[in-house]
Amino acid sequence: MTSKNCFSKMLVRDLKERGVWLISSIILFLLIYPVQILMSLDAIASYMKGEEEFQSRITEQFSSLISFGNGIMYVAIVIMAFLLAMSGFWYVYSGVKTDFYHSLPLKREELFVIPFFSGFFMFFVPYLLSVGITYLIGIGYHGVSAQSGFQAIVAIGMNILFFLELYVFAILAILLTGNLFIGILAFTGFMSYGWIVYGAYHYMNNMFFDTLAQFQEPGITKYLSPIISHLDALDLWAAEIGSIRGYVIYAVILIAVVLAVDVCIYKIRPSESFHKSVA
Repeated sequence: MTSKNCFSKMLVRDLKERGVWLISSIILFLLIYPVQILMSLDAIASYMKGEEEFQSRITEQFSSLISFGNGIMYVAIVIMAFLLAMSGFWYVYSGVKTDFYHSLPLKREELFVIPFFSGFFMFFVPYLLSVGITYLIGIGYHGVSAQSGFQAIVAIGMNILFFLELYVFAILAILLTGNLFIGILAFTGFMSYGWIVYGAYHYMNNMFFDTLAQFQEPGITKYLSPIISHLDALDLWAAEIGSIRGYVIYAVILIAVVLAVDVCIYKIRPSESFHKSVA
C-alpha cells in the first residue's frame, strides 16, 4: 500500500514539476497546427474570395496540412522526444538526485514508469488538443471532408508511433551515458546509424566494387534508423495508400524491444554512473 501511494504521489509530483514542459508542448502544437492552418486558410480566403475553385482549394490545403506529411511536425517530434526524455530522466546525471530517487520505497520499474508516462502525456494530450482545435477551424472554413478525416486519423497514429520510437531511443541514450554531451551524441548516433551504414556501403562499392556502385536504395539499412524508416513510410504513403502496414508492424516491434531494453538497463544501472561517459 505504501509503495502504491508513493507511486501515485510521485507521478503527480513529476507532472507538476515538469509543468513548464507541458505548457511549452501546448504552445508548440498550437503553432504547428491551429495557427499554421488558420493563417494558411485565411490567406486563401482573402485572395480567392468569390472564385469557383475557392472551396476545393480550402479543402485541399486543409487536408495537406493535417495529414501524414507535415514536415514541421517531424522536426518538432524529434526535438520533443529528446527534450521530454531528458527532462524526465535528468536526475541520473546527478549523484544527489539519483541517491534520493533510488532510496524511495519503489521498484526500479516503477521509478522508470513515472517519468516515462508523464513525458508521453505531455506529448499526447497537447497533440490531440491541437488536432481538435484544428479540426474546428477546418469546419469553420468548410474545409473538412471524409478524406481529411481519414488522413487526420492516420497522421495521429503515425506521429504517435514516430514519437514513441524516438522517445524510447532518447531514454536509452540517456541511460547508457553519464552526462548530457555524451547523451546527445548517443541519441544522434542512434538516429543516424542507418545513414552511416548506407553511406559506408555505397562508398565502399564505389571504391572497390564497380558492379555494385549503382546501388541507390537504402534497402535494409533504412530499418537501422527510425527517421529513415519513417521517411520511407511517408514515401510509400504518398505512392500507395495502405502500403505502410509493414512499417507500422516494424515500429510497434521496435518500440516494444527498445522499451524492454530501457527497463532492463535502468534496473542494472549503477547509481554511481553520473558524470561517467559510459554508464
